[in-house]
Amino acid sequence: MNHIMIKSNEFTKSFTCKLTALRIFEWFSISTFAVFILTLCFWEEIIKYTANLPQDTDSHLGLTLGAFSLSFVEAIVIVFFLWCGKKYLCKTAAVKQALFTDRINEALTRLRSEEIFVRISALSELWRIAKETKTEGEKIEILDTICAFIRDLSHTSPSATSLTHSPELKNNIEKNGTAIRNDIQIALKFVTRNLDELGLKSKYSLNLSSANLKQANLINADLTGANLLGTNLYDSKLQGAKLAEVFFSPDTFTGAWLTTKQCKKLGIKDHKWILEEK
Repeated sequence: MNHIMIKSNEFTKSFTCKLTALRIFEWFSISTFAVFILTLCFWEEIIKYTANLPQDTDSHLGLTLGAFSLSFVEAIVIVFFLWCGKKYLCKTAAVKQALFTDRINEALTRLRSEEIFVRISALSELWRIAKETKTEGEKIEILDTICAFIRDLSHTSPSATSLTHSPELKNNIEKNGTAIRNDIQIALKFVTRNLDELGLKSKYSLNLSSANLKQANLINADLTGANLLGTNLYDSKLQGAKLAEVFFSPDTFTGAWLTTKQCKKLGIKDHKWILEEK
């Protein structure tokens, strides 16, 4: 885990340095403009003050020249920033987009790791990015990525990966014979319970088709409009889950724990796996 944390810290430091440089440039521009405005506001007071100084000293001339020089330099700086403002804004947007892309690519790389802790960290990073970005398309792209992760990797046996290093999961496997992978369960939690954090709840439908969600905890999950065609939900818990307008196969809910109310809404008759909400 040490080398993973070191790599993550190096990426974080690089991102922080770039972002700090942008902010310093922005604050320098604002500060210079503020000083220029203050000088103009108090220009009459400066002139009056210098005019009241003894005429037989160099103070009058020195202060006047100093104030004039300061204003002249500030004016040049302001003109410069106005001239390159558009270019700077474009560059800032490009750099921020590049940093965003770097974070996405870094998370996607770690999402393919053989270590569960790395994959869980990558999922958390992707979700943070989805919450930070203001672009709806980028949010949807991240959601698509997480759904693809669930569909593709849910068929991998837990015992065939480093997941067995988790005592909790190992106990589940020994007790029940199988268990859903922890990273898959966490990914499901993001897209079925935390979707409202992104503000896209009414605009996005999950694609979990053909995913192996056997023994998944989907209690109170929001699966409204989800594609569950060919999905294996055997022994999964769905009490309280929102299943309106879902697309499912005849055997999708075979062995899945549903309530009588859910079965009625789904049009499922003679369902043998009924577990009412407490």
